[in-house]
Amino acid sequence: MHIECNTVVDYLNQQRKQPRPATKGITLFRNGQSQICLGIGKGTKMVHFKLEESLSRIYSNFIDDGKCTIELKLVGGSICNIIISKASPNHLNELIKILNIIDQQPDRANEIDLRNFDGENDSDGEE
Repeated sequence: MHIECNTVVDYLNQQRKQPRPATKGITLFRNGQSQICLGIGKGTKMVHFKLEESLSRIYSNFIDDGKCTIELKLVGGSICNIIISKASPNHLNELIKILNIIDQQPDRANEIDLRNFDGENDSDGEE
């Protein structure tokens, strides 16, 4: 699943300087251990985070404006915020549905089909 948007990765425990936004978008994919990862950028310069291990909070008050922030707790206790802007509200809603499943029902994360995600089937808790 790929979403065209601007992203800023803000590492909170490092020296505070204003990072430049990446304009390549974000991608949700599964790694070799079948964990859902969030990739920022494209190609060899892609930065990725394992969502099932690090997802902490989702700030989704401005989805209709194409904006949200994802807070991640990284290995070693550091925190980073992924600030998403200029995204399609529909695509952002799909992303938030996936993140809510990972956050609230982590045992169902392996059932999510990232290529053909339909929030109606995955969020109701019944099969």
